[in-house]
Amino acid sequence: MYSLKEVQAMDYLLKRMQYNDLLKQITGENSELRLVIECNNKYISGDFINYQSGSIKQYEFKGPYEYENTIYHNQSIEVFNQLWKSFCDNYLPNNHSTTFKRNKDLSVLLELLFKHIKTIDVLSSSIPLRPIIINVDYLNNELGPDFLYLGGKEIDVISIVQKEI
Repeated sequence: MYSLKEVQAMDYLLKRMQYNDLLKQITGENSELRLVIECNNKYISGDFINYQSGSIKQYEFKGPYEYENTIYHNQSIEVFNQLWKSFCDNYLPNNHSTTFKRNKDLSVLLELLFKHIKTIDVLSSSIPLRPIIINVDYLNNELGPDFLYLGGKEIDVISIVQKEI
């Protein structure tokens, strides 16, 4: 079981790898990888962060009847910046240009995420993102809401799935 902060950090790492074309090198396919969790006896995948064009975006209220799209660049959330730097130092030591061997066994990548997330103190870090999962896809043809509030819950990450982009 993982805290929501840890799962958001894992999702950040997956999305950053996607953005830097590393996942295409590994899987050989142009697809998005998403974490799969068990929630309320259902298997779901989705986005724990809204990563677009190299930044995290979320709407935030700024006053009565007023909100704006806040953009968190890669260095804006310190723990995510540390996580990516540590990943690059460990797995891309040659100026961040290493070519990965192709591997379709996503359990290897999931194990890497589990192992790497423990190298950074995510739990005591400040992450200004809402505790939700968005763009929820229900496995096994189940139906449910498009987003779920996960504040204060321990999350059981059980797999990674590919979603065509």
